Amino acid sequence: MRRSLLIFSVLAAALSAASQEDMVKEAEKKWAAAVTKNDFAALEKLFAEELIYTHSNGASDSKREFIDNLKNGVRKYEAMDYDSTTVKMAGNTALLSAKGTLRVVTKGQKSEFKIVFLHTYIKRKDGWQLLGHQSARLP
Repeated sequence: MRRSLLIFSVLAAALSAASQEDMVKEAEKKWAAAVTKNDFAALEKLFAEELIYTHSNGASDSKREFIDNLKNGVRKYEAMDYDSTTVKMAGNTALLSAKGTLRVVTKGQKSEFKIVFLHTYIKRKDGWQLLGHQSARLP
């Protein structure tokens, strides 16, 4: 009986972690869709108030600055195509590492490049929110 409970507990924990990883991946899909469609209402919900968004050029935005730059046309994300994603859980925090291709227009200049980034998500009462973004262009 004790062995069955132990096995059940281990399986339940593994399923819960997998489920949380899936929810983080779903939040990531929502981020990619919202940022490429300029869905400001979705970004308001997806971004934590404390967001630090560091671009591949080293510039850093707050939640407000990032959304305002989209609204003002400073930056327009055209597409984010993923090659890979990995999620690691740490309690109510998740680290999502991804590689892909980004197409963006910044101050009227179109560019397309390979990118790697790390997203930090935090679980809040209304779901997973993006707390941090750090990216680097790949050669």
